[in-house]
Amino acid sequence: MSIAAAAAFGCAMSGPASAATNLIANGSFETGTNGLGGWTLSAGFTDKAILYTSGASGEALSAPTAGLSLSPDAPLTHGLYFVTNNTTETISEQVVISTAGTYDFGFDYYVPANGKKNGVDATLSASFGPAGTFTSVLAHSTAAQQWFYVNQSVFADVGTYNFSISFATGSGSGAASDFVVDQAYVVREAPLPLLGASPIAFAVLGAGLYAARRRRTLAA
Repeated sequence: MSIAAAAAFGCAMSGPASAATNLIANGSFETGTNGLGGWTLSAGFTDKAILYTSGASGEALSAPTAGLSLSPDAPLTHGLYFVTNNTTETISEQVVISTAGTYDFGFDYYVPANGKKNGVDATLSASFGPAGTFTSVLAHSTAAQQWFYVNQSVFADVGTYNFSISFATGSGSGAASDFVVDQAYVVREAPLPLLGASPIAFAVLGAGLYAARRRRTLAA
């Protein structure tokens, strides 16, 4: 390694890492009409975001635990409550990827105990362009009153991709099970930790200087 290459390596290792930005607008369902600002809703969509302090059909629930999702957005006061019977509903957003790379994506979901007791099952599924459908769960097969955190990753080229979450109830009469979702996100993975003026960087630079000096000595 030449002196110039070693110096360039040391400089490259010292650049700052950029902070993660959620490419999903309103991934925590806190803004807009019914908490759904920024989302495109399927025809006939009737559900809305609820305050955690108000509960799900009278059942108390808490926000997701901070730090268990890879979303850069903190869990706040609302979650989207899918509760309508005899329906198929979808929310979606167009996600613009301006830099090719590996992206983390996902969301959180919760089944209220009162909804799980209902006789008609319900399915919650989600998809993201380059990954396709990345989760599909049944309410009756999901532990109630517990948050689940879906965190996945995929390589994405530059482009615009659809991110969607769908809720569908099974056939049959009577009330269906329901879901609460929160913290939808798509973020570019952070680069590997940078070394800056670390011992490793200095070691590489030192090796380059030694090699260059040795070449001069041998040539003399």
